[in-house]
Amino acid sequence: FYLRTQRIERITKEQIAMDLHDETGTILTRLLMLNKSLQSDDLARMKINEGLNEVLFSMRAFLVSLRNKKSTLTDLVDDLQDFISIQLQGTPIQPRVKLLKDQPLEINGSLYRDIKLCVYEAVNNAIKHAGCNHIHLDIWVTNQMLQVVVEDDGKFKTSELSANKGNGIRNIEKRTSRNSGHVIFKTSTFATGLRNEMTFKIK
Repeated sequence: FYLRTQRIERITKEQIAMDLHDETGTILTRLLMLNKSLQSDDLARMKINEGLNEVLFSMRAFLVSLRNKKSTLTDLVDDLQDFISIQLQGTPIQPRVKLLKDQPLEINGSLYRDIKLCVYEAVNNAIKHAGCNHIHLDIWVTNQMLQVVVEDDGKFKTSELSANKGNGIRNIEKRTSRNSGHVIFKTSTFATGLRNEMTFKIK
């Protein structure tokens, strides 16, 4: 009975993931492309664009966690590289994504999702608020903790965080905390900018 219940749960999750990907994902992508094709550059269109991008990314990250599939460190880096390249299209910002030390490692779906969403928030904050020219993402593992650092050379300072602590920063704090980790905001190793140091416990 227990094995049968597990099998039904797995099949149900996979079916939900497939339906969301094939139906909802297709609709959202079509709306995003339609919105981009409009000539107007008004604030409302930009907000719609941002919202659709956020929903699509969050949904795709959620689908990974439903599929009972573990990913490798290389999978994570490749996925984040693709995401950053797409997000920075049409901007002058130069990205660099680096895995400082590869090693055999399996990341479960829920942790994989939270890491991706934290990087999404950090990168989008840099794009929207920092006025930067470079974004660097470094990933490595030490003592069963996954270290993820996103930093930029923009104008945003750590002293401004308290006054500008929006949902993005709060979401990063929440997601690192629920994975037995934390986030520290520092001055970037560039001459200016913000450095997000995030840690996640490998489960």
